[in-house]
Amino acid sequence: MDSDFERSSLPKKFTFEELARATNNFAKEHKIGEGGFGGVYKGFIKDLKTHVAIKKVSKESNQGVKEYASEVKVISQLRHKNLVQLFGWCHKQNDLLLVYEFVQNGSLDSYLFKGK
Repeated sequence: MDSDFERSSLPKKFTFEELARATNNFAKEHKIGEGGFGGVYKGFIKDLKTHVAIKKVSKESNQGVKEYASEVKVISQLRHKNLVQLFGWCHKQNDLLLVYEFVQNGSLDSYLFKGK
């Protein structure tokens, strides 16, 4: 999987250590969301000088390696003002992570389903 991603013009490959450092080792206070796929953490990447949202796919998730690889390949090619940008990815053993642009003010579903 690494070689497919690295040969293309896909976003940056981050090390697990970079992402752990950005989130204070995926500390609870950095967790900003949870879903069927796993948790989302807010982090700060010094090299990019920006905050990011790091999606950490749970080992128990139904989202497997194929889905993860598809998400990296497809989302990295999309550019639209209403979509968050995929900055990069990381996988180390069973840890699959996606690094997205961080957008302030909550999630899309909180706006769509407000008051329901």
